[in-house]
Amino acid sequence: MHTKRVARLSLTLAVVMLAAGLIAGQRPASAARAGAAGTPTFLPIVLRHFPLPAYSLQNGSPVYLANFLNNLGCSWFGFAGRAFDLDSQAVIGLVVQVRAGGAALPTVQTGSTPEIGPGGYGVYLADHPSATTDYYTIQLFSDADTALSEQYPIPTFADCTRNLVMINFVQNS
Repeated sequence: MHTKRVARLSLTLAVVMLAAGLIAGQRPASAARAGAAGTPTFLPIVLRHFPLPAYSLQNGSPVYLANFLNNLGCSWFGFAGRAFDLDSQAVIGLVVQVRAGGAALPTVQTGSTPEIGPGGYGVYLADHPSATTDYYTIQLFSDADTALSEQYPIPTFADCTRNLVMINFVQNS
């Protein structure tokens, strides 16, 4: 999360510096126009602020494991995880939305699957694991249907040692 913020700040700073002609003494032609005496006149630069979403995937998420939530073994395939606040405490009552091929599956709330731990959630997907790339997505919402995270594509595997996909969310500062 900190790395994303530094990268965005660095990119914004580089754009401002380039437009102002501070990088290698250059400036784009569109950033200046000839003034009365042929000297460049800089045009204003409009910067847009792109705020981070309230939550993002925890570093290292997703983690792929063999199903340990029940005794169904490879006959169970799904997502599970937790949401954490700024103090690394579990958050209960947020809404987890999983989509399969664009279709919304029934939502679940953080805290509904205590087997995962405080704030845990679980989403059953199928009776066997399958290999996908952009088929499944996951997104976190408030209880008032406000998106709290981006919609993340989650790759999956047709592998019984990776049929439980652990996906944790962390609150951004």
